[in-house]
Amino acid sequence: MKASEFIYEDKQGVSLTRFALNVNDHSYRLKIMSYRPVVIGAQRLPGLTVVVLGVLLSALGYGYAASLSLLSIPMFALYVGLAMILAGLTTFFMIRERYALQITTSAGVKNVLTSHNQEYIHNLIEKLNEAHSETNSEMQQVA
Repeated sequence: MKASEFIYEDKQGVSLTRFALNVNDHSYRLKIMSYRPVVIGAQRLPGLTVVVLGVLLSALGYGYAASLSLLSIPMFALYVGLAMILAGLTTFFMIRERYALQITTSAGVKNVLTSHNQEYIHNLIEKLNEAHSETNSEMQQVA
């Protein structure tokens, strides 16, 4: 394929011609019925679950550790619970939402590309709009 036929190409394996959207090893002909950006929410439940378990373990360890030595099993439970709280909070706040390019074809709906960069997905949507407008204008000239 000639380089001039590319409307868009990047280093992440995405290229767009007048006829197809290519994402890594998959090619989608531009007979796409619709496409749109989609926000995929961050999955915060695992981090929250670890925090809750850490609080329960810490409370259990603290309840029995008041009069025991620092190397007892309840103290160990307290320390592990505190570590779980820290790990859960870190996970909870570090997970970010992702953005996807979702296409609808006769085969169904599919998220063909996901990224943490919203601007990247919107840029690709703009290029798809350009490709569709060029293809439609060529079809009107032929007809």
